[in-house]
Amino acid sequence: MASIAELLKYKDELVITHPSTGKVLWKGWIKVLGDESIKEAYKYSRIVSAQKRATLRDKDSVEYKDEVESIAEQDKQDLLDLIMASQENDFTRESVAAVIREELPKIEEIAEEPDAPSLEEQELLDKEELNTQEEFLKAIDDYVSRRKEELKGRLDKMTHKQLIAMAQEELLKVAPMQAFLSELNDQRGYRSTFIDKECKTRAFKSIEEYKDAHSTIKSQIIEAYNKLEMGPDDIKN
Repeated sequence: MASIAELLKYKDELVITHPSTGKVLWKGWIKVLGDESIKEAYKYSRIVSAQKRATLRDKDSVEYKDEVESIAEQDKQDLLDLIMASQENDFTRESVAAVIREELPKIEEIAEEPDAPSLEEQELLDKEELNTQEEFLKAIDDYVSRRKEELKGRLDKMTHKQLIAMAQEELLKVAPMQAFLSELNDQRGYRSTFIDKECKTRAFKSIEEYKDAHSTIKSQIIEAYNKLEMGPDDIKN
């Protein structure tokens, strides 16, 4: 019998195949990360994003010249796409606070006997809860759409030089987030793959070795991990 500590550590066999032929290249195991490993993965990802942000703000850095200054060479549509994508993320985040969410209905409001509701009354409660959630999501979509239209109106009045300056500012937000997510995937992939069923021996000797692996291998690993990862309501027996 597994120990108590192992009960919620879900794992599965991991099979890496050739992208063209489908031939099996390697077999091992993949396991959902525990709390401490997740904390470590996020910690290192934040370190990477902070470093990325710092280098992009340093006008003497190679990264600044390569990524920020080079934006001036992009055409108008590329600038608009960058700005809109970055701002849409901001609008979505703001919408959670800006949109009023109606309280979910209570069984007391539906059932004649709240302590012993009928099946039909419980079904009605489920329906009302779903309607409330759908209305909330629609309100968020409407908020984001409205803000995007307002932004588009402002962008249409900007000169190319102004668009470049705004795109550069948005890149300072987007690039660190992209660096964070990339590092997080690498950390999860490295920490979750093992050569043995007991998940004692890691498949990669170091995070650097994992990062140096072929992109096809890493994409298969992170895809397998995402499928395996559990939420609090998805505990597998």
